[in-house]
This record gives sequence, C-alpha cells and structure tokens, in this order.
Amino acid sequence: MIVLLLLMFSSFIMLSFYNFYYKRRNLPPGPTPLPIFGNLLSIHLSGAGELAFKKWAHEFGPIYTYWIGELPVICVADYELMVQLFQKDAENYASRYNFPILRVINDGQPAFGILISNGERWRQHRRFALRVLRDFGLGKNLLQERILDELRAMFAKIDLIIGQSDNEINLAEFVELSVASIINQLLFGFKFDGENVADFYEIKHLMDEHSEEVGGHSLFWMYILWPDLLRNVPWFKGKRLKFEGRITNFYRYFDKRILDRKAKMERPTEFDAAPSSDYVQAFLREKARNDGTEGHQFESTYQLGMMCFDLWVTGQETVVSVLSWGIAFLLNNEGPLAKMCEEIDQLLISDDTVTDGRRMITVADKAQLPYTRAVTNEILRCANIAPQNFLRTVGSDVELANGFVLREGTCIVPQISVILCDERVFPEPERFNPDRFLDEDGKLRRCDELIPFSIGKRQCIGESMARMELFLFVANIFSQYKVSAGKIRPELKRIPSAVAHCLPFTCRIEKRISH
Repeated sequence: MIVLLLLMFSSFIMLSFYNFYYKRRNLPPGPTPLPIFGNLLSIHLSGAGELAFKKWAHEFGPIYTYWIGELPVICVADYELMVQLFQKDAENYASRYNFPILRVINDGQPAFGILISNGERWRQHRRFALRVLRDFGLGKNLLQERILDELRAMFAKIDLIIGQSDNEINLAEFVELSVASIINQLLFGFKFDGENVADFYEIKHLMDEHSEEVGGHSLFWMYILWPDLLRNVPWFKGKRLKFEGRITNFYRYFDKRILDRKAKMERPTEFDAAPSSDYVQAFLREKARNDGTEGHQFESTYQLGMMCFDLWVTGQETVVSVLSWGIAFLLNNEGPLAKMCEEIDQLLISDDTVTDGRRMITVADKAQLPYTRAVTNEILRCANIAPQNFLRTVGSDVELANGFVLREGTCIVPQISVILCDERVFPEPERFNPDRFLDEDGKLRRCDELIPFSIGKRQCIGESMARMELFLFVANIFSQYKVSAGKIRPELKRIPSAVAHCLPFTCRIEKRISH
C-alpha cells in the first residue's frame, strides 16, 4: 500500500513538473495549461474566444503561449509585432499547421485546397485563384453586375411578402441565399433558383453542423489532436463518424457539380478560345494544358473539390455572418443607421437620372458615401467573426526582441480578433462607432490596424470581393427599404463556432418611396 502511494505521489510530482515547468521552458509565458486539455476549457468558457485571448494579452503582453491540448501555440496579439513578423518576414510564416486529423482525412497525404495546404501546391493554387478572380472581374464591373443582379432578385422576393406578418422577416435568410448564388455562379456557373434551391439548403446544413462542431465543443478538439487514439472511444466514435460523414458529403456535393461541369465541357464548343466562365472550367482547362508537365499541381480533381470547398466556405459563410452582424448592429444603433440612410438619400436626391424607383448603389458611388463606408468598416471590426485564426508554423529559427527563440516548426498565430477589439487602437471597442474611421473633414481615413482578412502571405484572397459584397448589400438594402427592429431587438450575443454567428432575428421592413 505504501509503495503504491509512493508511486502515485511520484507520478503526480513528475506530471506536475512536466506540465507546469518542463514543457513550458523556453516558450513565452502564458496561461497555465491543464494536462491534456491545455487552455481549451478557458477558451470555451469565455463564451467568445477573443475575450480569453484579449485577457491573456493584458496579463502576459503582446506575445504569449497558450495550449491546444498538448500543442503549444505562440500568440501574437500586437499589431506592430504582427507587421514585423508576418509582413516584413512573411515567407517565414507562410506555412499552415496541419492538425493530425488531416492525415486521417487525406489518407496520409499532405493537405489539399488552399486554406491549409502548404508548399508548391499552395503557391500554385493561390496564384491561380487570384488570377481567375481577377479575370472574372474582381474589382471590375463584371463581378459588381453579378452582385447587383442577385440583389435585384432578392428585392423582388422581399417585395412579394411586404405587407404580410407585420412586415417582419428574417432578412438574413434572403441574404444567405443571394450570397450563396454569387459564389456558386463564380465556382460552377449557375445560381440557386427554382428547383436547385434545395441544393443550397443541403450544403448549408452541412456547413452549419461542421462549423458548430469544430468551433463549439472543447472535447471534440481532443479527437482533432489524437484521432488514432480516440477513434473508437464511445463518445468520440459517434462524433468521428458524423465528422467523417460530413467530410464525405462535402466532397460528394462538390464532386457532383465538378462532374456535371466537366460533362458540359466535353462538347467541342467548350474548348474554343473564349474565356472561362467559372472557376471549375478554368481549373479543368489549366489541368488539360499542364498534363505531362513536371511539377504542376493540377493533376487531382480531389484538389479541385477541396478548392471549391475552401472558396465556398470563405465566400459564403463568412460573408453572410458579417452581413447578419451588420444588420443587427445597425438595428441596435439607430444613430449611425439614420446617419447612413441620410447620406444615401442625399446622394439619390441629387441624382436626377432616375424617374422610376430608386437606382442601385454601385461601387462608383463610394467616393460620395464616406459614412456608409465607415459603417462597413465598423461592421467588419465589431463582427470579428474569427475568434481564433488559422495556425501557422515558423519556417526557420527566429530570435525575438525579448530574447525568446521561436524554433522551426513552432505553431504561431496572428490573433486578429484581439487587434479588432484593442482599446489602444479602437477606443471604446465594445461601442459601434463608425465615426472612428472618419477624419475631421468627414472623409474616410486609412486604418492599417483594420485587418479582419488577416495579414501576410495568408491574407484572404477574396478580400476585395467580400468588401464589395458588404458595401453593395448594406448600401442597397438600406437604400431600397426602411429597416427597423422587430418586436424583439436583435440580441448581440455570439454563438460559439468556428465562425462567430449572431443569434437569428427578425426585423420590420418597408419599401422606401423614391424622391
């Protein structure tokens, strides 16, 4: 009995020594991790993940270590330090950390897609995606017209139900279908309308489940970290089967659309010199051109499927979440809402070219709508939809100014969510205040610290498209309609998930009369 107690006591001492000192040596200080769980429970219990990261930044400074299970992560929570590391030395922090679960999903192969892939595969496909987006009119009238077409279609649907149910609707439901049509047309060449609307709800259901599972349950992270060890443990086995089933359904969904698009391309007319009309067509043409070329990364249709998944998620779920938050913020802040609507009204009053109804606001109007642009900036800041950014790895050893050395392969993350609510950069960060983005003359001022799309080599490739969508949706919705809070004002409570969503809400909506 005494021997057993001594063994237990010795084991406890050794475990404590390892957990509280040995494994943390040579790392920047940070919150004390629990064995096995690390700091996952603290992040989960904070409600909004960025609150935990912000609290630790106050306690430990601009760079600290937190733990995802037994994985140490160096958190950079200061803008100037982010610029120094991730922008000025961008190449050294360009690689993504791949969790062990990816080895299981990909049968031991390196990650596919663009969000978490690395090396030449990532470089080639990032360049290709940027070129395709540019060719499709990113920053040009072509993309704008696609967005405006979807807005017109959405307004037609809203007009049909005005006058019913006290004019109270869930506006986000209309927005999400329109945004999905925009990205789906970009990827596959068709919108969601008529019978294929069911396809949208199929993929949306999968996305919602996936985001909630990955971002909302600390225990599930244990499986992400140790998939081989926990795959058959009862609770984890059930979660694993659902997780793997969703991944299979994701790929099946995108693979079917790719095969449909490929079948249409097999017609001779598809191989002429005309520009590609969608991403899948552009990819398949690039694949055909590179067949037989050594070192190219366009050989796999699975890679194409994962590219579609990455672009669909970033082009739909994140944009819809930001827009939903934007409407909720404006309905809770009547002053900024009234000021924005007045600015839009003044623009349209001065426009004597419209005789029937209100014309659509376009990108060309941005110069005359500084406050509206400030509103969209504040929406991006306050929405803060990525509580924990994707992890990166250090490419080679780096010695920091504080004396700590970051070893090659160490996990590191620019915690953007902390910057967006940093009171040193944005005074009274909890307050929705678009005026913070205007100078004394009422003109939009540059704000380098507003980096919701990340920083460095891993900055979101769809930033320009997302900003265009946000401006056009917000400006045109509040131009065409008088939108006000419903019987219950939107609650600004965050739903824990990989992407921070707001709670569903309804609002009153009335058609505006043209001037």
